[in-house]
Amino acid sequence: MELALYEPGLGFYAAGRGAGIDFVTSPEISPLFGCFIAARILDLGERLSGASELRIVELGGASGTLAYQVARFLGFEAPTNRGRIPISPSVIAVIRDALGVDRRDDPPRIDYEIVDPASADNGLTRQELVQSRDLPPLASSMAIVKKKSISDRRESVRDVKGCCGFVIANEVFDNIPSDILVRYRDEVFDLRVIAEDGRLSFGELKEIADPKRIDVGQWKSLSETPAEFQKRLSPRLGDTLSAGTLIGIDGCRQKELATSIAASIDAGEILLFDLADNPYGSPVVTYAGHHQGFDPFERPGFHDVMVPVRWEIIRSVFEESGFYVFPSLTQADWLASAGMADVLEALSAATVVTKSDAGADGRGDGISYLQLRSLLVSAKALTDPAALGAHTVFEATKNTRN
Repeated sequence: MELALYEPGLGFYAAGRGAGIDFVTSPEISPLFGCFIAARILDLGERLSGASELRIVELGGASGTLAYQVARFLGFEAPTNRGRIPISPSVIAVIRDALGVDRRDDPPRIDYEIVDPASADNGLTRQELVQSRDLPPLASSMAIVKKKSISDRRESVRDVKGCCGFVIANEVFDNIPSDILVRYRDEVFDLRVIAEDGRLSFGELKEIADPKRIDVGQWKSLSETPAEFQKRLSPRLGDTLSAGTLIGIDGCRQKELATSIAASIDAGEILLFDLADNPYGSPVVTYAGHHQGFDPFERPGFHDVMVPVRWEIIRSVFEESGFYVFPSLTQADWLASAGMADVLEALSAATVVTKSDAGADGRGDGISYLQLRSLLVSAKALTDPAALGAHTVFEATKNTRN
């Protein structure tokens, strides 16, 4: 899985594919997502007794879409991706008012660090942002740092240790390279991809010498997986295939990343958005060109590879590290608790006003009107119970005031 996703020049993400090309995530769907994250960051600053500096670490997010949304909400000039028109200051002001966000007397400095294998070709870039002329800034200053990391991101969060901060990961844990395992009787095999002659291909079934070192949690009978998954995987299992074959995902790498994140923050908050418990019913799912697949060994490197998030492991890691872990919510419920209804009401009211101001000729504040309409539509996608709205939101806090 690591080769299929991150092998230089061959892996799915290493070749520049992903969000916006093969699938869309919440930040690509709507800048509202970034507004809610920014409001949460400001709330954290208050609960850290008015900390003068906040360090935000986003795992993933190489495009910068979420970081730029947060920056614009906080009152800083920031580029947008793929030629999109930046959300207007007047629209941001409406959202700020709806969320009850205001500038404090001693706003914090914010360093926003993006950590991703595809972040920066030269390993590290730093961009000091300019304050907006049209919005009161909610931070004294802000910088965006893009840092290249190893694929599993464990090393990348270790130097954050001891800071007051906020770690966010949106659709990251389902991409942590995990071993796809087959168990037949007392033997356990690892299904592997190999890099050879400038291409990736299905390699071999490699027997696991010490099965006690893996953490599968629950094995799933191959006969219980979706028919399409069985159809595509069965020929690759060869002689090991039988009615007793079991499929499992080793959760050790997810646990290692969670452990590194938990160790990185002395005081702050963790916010993870990812797939609900095995929503596809399949141990492994692929995605490319906005279409779902089931065979991770067909053209490896061409498509995204996702595995179920082991939420029970992640919860235990943070609890054992002294974090208070909130009850899990769906993304739709988390946004509702963060004030989505108030924001939608304010946007709807502002839409009526700006449409009138724009006039019949479409001049005036027509851009704001179109943005307001777009935000109202995109909010439905963020909360859709059959898609993004069903994602799990994991939230944990440590050494902060309630």
